[in-house]
This record gives sequence, structure tokens and C-alpha cells, in this order.
Amino acid sequence: MKNIFSIALLLLLNCETKRPPESKNEINLPDSATDQNAQITAKDTDLSKFYGIYDHESSTNEFSGVLSLEQNGLDLYFVASVFQGSCHKEVKGVVMMTTPQEKYPTGFYQSENCNLLFTFNQTATQIDLKEINFCNISEGACSHDGTYLKRATEALVNPR
Repeated sequence: MKNIFSIALLLLLNCETKRPPESKNEINLPDSATDQNAQITAKDTDLSKFYGIYDHESSTNEFSGVLSLEQNGLDLYFVASVFQGSCHKEVKGVVMMTTPQEKYPTGFYQSENCNLLFTFNQTATQIDLKEINFCNISEGACSHDGTYLKRATEALVNPR
């Protein structure tokens, strides 16, 4: 009986569990989006160059578009206003940045009745704004679509 117990113990200790063969087509995907975002550094998410006031490139006496951007954590807080005749639209919210490290970073604003796409130009001081669906926030038919150019700062306008 002692010999049978010893043999069983030896067999148990020497046995390994067999693993299935590894697939040659195996793909290692990140566990979550946070793994991908962990590679983005504070330098990549520095959006301070975009803070300021922007005017629609087609602003005239009859049409005016103004966009202002300021810091909101790693994203941007915005106010976009359009005035065209009797139409006045204003949207406020947070631009959720999706690709801050690209040459043309993009961000989105989404609400129940307005979805906007922001495309930032790293080299020029301009932002393209596109209504993904018509922003139904007032009775007017004016749109925020277009290119917005950054205003010159006070120091550049009136140098001392």
C-alpha cells in the first residue's frame, strides 16, 4: 500500500498540464482604451495654443460667427455664436479631443440636438467647424459651419 501511494505521488508531481498549441495568428489587443491613451503625454495634450477667440472667415456686416475656446482639463470648453439676419445661434459645451497628438487634431461635441466636429490646424491659427447634423437649437436656419481664424492678441495689435 505504501508503494502504491509513493508511485501515485511521484506521478502527480511529474505530470504537467498540457497547454494547447499557440496560434500563429494570435493578435494581442490592448485591454482597454486607457492602455492606448497611456502613451499620450502631457506635451501631446497641450491645447493652450488653441485657447482664444476666433472669427468666421466669412464674417461681414450681415453675417458674423465667433468661436471662443478655453481650458477644460485635457479638453476644451467652447462657445460658438452665429448671427445672420434674424437668426442667432449659440452653442456652449466641451470639445472632447480624440487625436490631440496629430498634425490636425480633432474633437467632437455631442448633445441631443447638436453634433459638431472640430478640426484644428497645428501650423495655422485656424479651426474648421462642421455641424455633423443641423444644430436644431433655435428657429433660425443659420449654421456654424466654416473656418474660424484666430484673432490677433492685444499685444500684437498695439505693440508698445
